[in-house]
This record gives sequence, structure tokens and C-alpha cells, in this order.
Amino acid sequence: MCKLIRSELADALKRKPSVSIVIVNYNGVKFIKRCLESVLNDNYTNFEVILIDNASADGSFELVKNLFGLYPHLRIIRSNENLGYVGGNNIGFKYSKGKYVIFLNQDVEVNQHWLRELIKVMESDPTIGAAQCKLLRLYDKRRIDSTGQLIDFLGYGHPRGDENKGQYAHMEEIFYADGAALTVRRQIIDEVSFDGLPFDPDYSPMYYEDADLCWRIRLRGYKVMFVPGSIVYHARSAAELHKMSSHLIFSHVKNRIATLIKNYSLKNLLRYMPLLLVFEAIRAIILLKIKPSHSIAILRAILWNLKNLNGTWRKRLIIQRLVRKVSDSYLMKYMVKFNPTYLYHSFRKYYGMADDDAH
Repeated sequence: MCKLIRSELADALKRKPSVSIVIVNYNGVKFIKRCLESVLNDNYTNFEVILIDNASADGSFELVKNLFGLYPHLRIIRSNENLGYVGGNNIGFKYSKGKYVIFLNQDVEVNQHWLRELIKVMESDPTIGAAQCKLLRLYDKRRIDSTGQLIDFLGYGHPRGDENKGQYAHMEEIFYADGAALTVRRQIIDEVSFDGLPFDPDYSPMYYEDADLCWRIRLRGYKVMFVPGSIVYHARSAAELHKMSSHLIFSHVKNRIATLIKNYSLKNLLRYMPLLLVFEAIRAIILLKIKPSHSIAILRAILWNLKNLNGTWRKRLIIQRLVRKVSDSYLMKYMVKFNPTYLYHSFRKYYGMADDDAH
């Protein structure tokens, strides 16, 4: 009888698909211990954790080695430089082996059943290419952090609300998954990538890499899903967003423009790119009085895309000829119409002109 039970248990473990969880740590001493404790104590069993340390200088790398270095599920890789979200996660993906790869931020903690619920959904439908967990605020678990992201026709991201009234209790399609807890089906990366990596290296250090990847996955005909039963707590705060440097503003605008260039059909690119450039130019003019360094960063981002248009266009040709299987009209059903009022309110929130949290 005991042999039979052990045999059935072994068979059950084999049936669980393998999962690789990639976590990039950079000076995360405040969060990384609780993050790894919650992830490594999961009873799913068939998973590995790959932690990429981006040359941390706050003792977090040493803390991880001392506290978790002997865990059989954990592999620690240290970079000699800070490669950002994009570079760190691309390295983690190279070392990963799982059927599913999950990209987690360092400032998260996971619910006891998060992984089981997530993989159950992924296994239920082979047309699901990517998924996002239900992100709640780490320090106020009643509030929503992210239930998936929508995007408008000009490429501006629209989070799906932050009030938790039970309205996000059902699984549904989203345009793209938040990179704080993004799951992808491994086989799809080969279908939608340029070099076998999930994230475009030109998007380093961060921003729009998750939107760009999910856009390509959607162009391939796969779905991106929000999975409410998989709960992750995230420490993201408005205060941190307000500290965004001009360097990161540059990255944000640069990558938004590049994302549209690569992924839109030529007809829609010609329709919406001029509008995006006009609105970015207006934003740069307004910022001359409020934050001149940010104004300059926006202009630099536009110039970067002009200077590197040939390289971006080569990627575009690959996407349009080899990746795309569905039309823009199909994808735009999951977008929202561009609303200048939303940008105005987001602008006020970001620069401290309103009391609400920034998005």
C-alpha cells in the first residue's frame, strides 16, 4: 500500500508542469527576504527560482546567499553591473528551464496558492500565451495594485482601477500583463522574439518591455489573461513613482514610441504616430517650467527613435512578416480609445498636483 501511495505521488509530481520563477534584485534589502520566503515555501514542488542580482551594494546579495544559499530550488547569479529589469530578466530567462516562466519583482510577496492557481489556468487553455496575477498592495491588502493593463491607440498605459469592490473576481482577457508578476508560456518566446529572449534589449533598463512582449504575443494570436485566483502583494508606491529620474523618463517615452513603430500595421502607424509625437512635444513644452530635465528627456527620446529608426524598423519587419497572425482590428478590441483628459489627470497626479496615487 505504501509503495502504491509513493508511486501515485511520484506520478502526480511528474504531471505538474515545470515552472521557472525569475526575480531580479537590485538593492532590495528591504524586500528580498520576505519575497524569497514566500516564494520558496510554496508546496507546488516542481519549480525553480533564478535570482539575478544586479550588482547590489546594500548587502541584499550577501543576505540572500547567507539565508537561502542552500535551498535546492534556488539559483543565484550575480551581475557585475546593474542591467535593469530588461537585462536582468533576459539573463534569468537564459538560465531557466521551465515550461512556464514567471517574472516577479523583488518587492512582492506571494499568496500560498498563487502558483497552483496560475498554472492551472495556463494548463487549461493552450491559446493563453501570457498571464498576470492579481496584484494587491503589500501594505494595504484591501487595495488593488494591478489587475492587468490596457493601452490606448497612442500607446499610453491604463491600469484597470485601484478600488477593490469585488469587480475583478473573474478571469478575463487584458491587453498586457504587468511586469511585476508576468507569466509566459516558454515555447511562445521562440515564436515572437528576435534572439530567443523575451524582452527587447533596446528597452533597457525598463518600461514598456511588458507591453511590447504581450503585444507580440497577441499578434501571434495568443491570449493574455488576468488570473484573479493567483494573488501577489506588491509594494509599489506613488512616492517611488514621483522620484523617477529624467533618465527613466527618457526610457519611458523612447520605448513607448518604439513599441508603436514595431507592432502597428503600417496604416495604423501612420495614423497614430504623428498624434503621439504631437502630444509628447506638448508635454515637453509644459514641462519646461515644471521640470526642465524631464522636458529634455522627452525630446531626447524622440531623437533617439529617429537616430535608431533603421534598427527598430528591422525588428518591425520581423514582427510584421514572421510573427503577426492577426489583424490590428482584432487587437484594438482590447485597447481603449485615446482620451486627452486621462493624460491631463495622470500628469497632475504624477507631478504632485493632486492627492491621489499616481498611475
